[in-house]
Amino acid sequence: MKGSTVAMKKDLHKVHEYIYKKYVEPTSAGVEGLDDEQALGALEERHSTNPLESNKEVYLYGILLFEMAFEQPERKLDYLARAKVILERYRQVSGDTEWDVVEDRLFDINKTLQEEGLLTKVEAAGDLLLDPAQSVATMVEVQRKFSAIPGEMVLVPEGSFKQGETGEEKFLPAFLIDKYPVTNARYEEFLKQAGYRKPKYWDDARFNQPEQPVVGISLMDAIKFARWAGSELPTEEQYEKAARGTDGRTYPWGSAIEKDSADYGQDPESGAARPVGSFPKNLSFYGAYDLAGTVWEWTNTSHPAEENAKIIRGGSWCDPARYLKTYEKLFASVREKSDNLGFRLVKNHP
Repeated sequence: MKGSTVAMKKDLHKVHEYIYKKYVEPTSAGVEGLDDEQALGALEERHSTNPLESNKEVYLYGILLFEMAFEQPERKLDYLARAKVILERYRQVSGDTEWDVVEDRLFDINKTLQEEGLLTKVEAAGDLLLDPAQSVATMVEVQRKFSAIPGEMVLVPEGSFKQGETGEEKFLPAFLIDKYPVTNARYEEFLKQAGYRKPKYWDDARFNQPEQPVVGISLMDAIKFARWAGSELPTEEQYEKAARGTDGRTYPWGSAIEKDSADYGQDPESGAARPVGSFPKNLSFYGAYDLAGTVWEWTNTSHPAEENAKIIRGGSWCDPARYLKTYEKLFASVREKSDNLGFRLVKNHP
């Protein structure tokens, strides 16, 4: 086994050298005995069992896919999408956002995907596209079906997902979930029709713009709204699956967070949640926005040790990035009415 490991490392070194000499420094002498297909096969085999962060030369994998995309028109979009995920992972791991070899290719990839109307869909699919068996066309069709639900809800199909930090498999039946957190505009309809009391921050100009998420909502306030709307609060498992998809991603959009990924890290004394949908990257695979950041959201799952407390999920506009991970949770008293706590609803899927 040790000998085969050494051989694999030597083979990969040769593959990396081949790509570097052909596409990074093309004036240097080439490497005989390899072609693009062989190099790609070796890299796909390597990364089928090893994370992309496991070596410093991962950018070469992305560069090879980028170059092959323009040699194989039938695979162009698939290769570009995978190259985008890989090159952005390299940027995140290395911290290097200035190297033209990577940045120029990422620019061309994003431009091409934008022209094809696929950029946001590819960003939503994220690490799922690293599987060579997947295709952009398949992903887009799946996302289209998941998103084509009337009433601003999206479908989360039945099946298993990786739950919690340990990634335990959990099966859930299909359900619908709100595409966005409940907004002030939507909550106002409830106030007018049901004659219910105003939320705590309703008259505060920091928090009462129509497309901001409604905040200052206790658990009972959220339940009353849900009954009026013919829906219910999600369980914490439903919330996590809607945010996480089936690939165990750390954030709804993928594996790493940047400042423009979501609404978080604001000053709690002067900031406020931005209007829902303000961060295009903050999109889950199923088509729901703002499942990380913006506002913490009530779930209908009781805390196992705290009486009269429910699990809340998602992190908020004034929290650090660590709370935006798809498996993170806190709990809140059922009477809590915070300026960073809101909710969204779910329905059973027929």
